[in-house]
Amino acid sequence: MKDLTVAPRRIRTGDAITFSFTLKSRADRAQKLMIDYVLHYRKANGKTAPKVFKLTTRTLAARAQETLEKRHSFKPIGIRPYYPGEHAVEIQINGRSGGRATFHLQA
Repeated sequence: MKDLTVAPRRIRTGDAITFSFTLKSRADRAQKLMIDYVLHYRKANGKTAPKVFKLTTRTLAARAQETLEKRHSFKPIGIRPYYPGEHAVEIQINGRSGGRATFHLQA
């Protein structure tokens, strides 16, 4: 995985981020990939807590490359409050971290 980007880098509650990244196979045969994204939410005490979301399952051909993009909203829902500060999005491929990018949530 390469080129993980998050836009915009600063948002307010109710806005959304869009993140994208490129998968690039170095294998000589097709690979089955389970791709998740982890949002590291800022908590009231200043620490972060991870929440895993399923993104997709893909079969990536040998030596192939594919770019994926996802939008995630920070619209208030249910019981999860959003706290201002630095948050992060991390990509997991078959359970292993593939990269992490941060963004800032403003009050």
